[in-house]
Amino acid sequence: KNPPHYTTSIIPHFYASPLKQLITQLKFHGNLSYTPLLAQSFIHSVKHRKNNLPECIIPIPLHTQRLRERGFNQALELARIIALQLDIPLNYSLCTRNKDTPYQSGLSAKQRKQNLKHAFDLTKSHTYKHVAIFDDVVTTGTTVNELARELKQSGVEIIEVWAIARTKNKNH
Repeated sequence: KNPPHYTTSIIPHFYASPLKQLITQLKFHGNLSYTPLLAQSFIHSVKHRKNNLPECIIPIPLHTQRLRERGFNQALELARIIALQLDIPLNYSLCTRNKDTPYQSGLSAKQRKQNLKHAFDLTKSHTYKHVAIFDDVVTTGTTVNELARELKQSGVEIIEVWAIARTKNKNH
């Protein structure tokens, strides 16, 4: 009924133990030592793709207030390693998060959608036709879909969603 704004997704893991604990330690406790392990777990799922890789990787941006609180953007830290290993440019300045939204965890799908409506802006023009949006965890897909909407409106034709893990839905 309402197809996503992105073309495809590559999310190799479910958000479950022990991966869930590693991501939580990284994201909420600043344990950056888990970043290489988590990045490698993703790289393993795409390294077989020799061609048709995206022109760049765009990590989901954090609002400046959240970045100040956390001290780092976990999506950016993971994407740095992935971009380097796959030899794909990383573009972390193309998009900004203009809304200081509350944490998505604990919100319903409808609340998440409203929470993130028009939460992202593109900061400059570009010529990309194929990009990958990167996030650590995809739950309902609302965050990546909202950024994909902005990118599609700016002329991007193929938008892949890359993430380390996704939550299980009712069908799994």
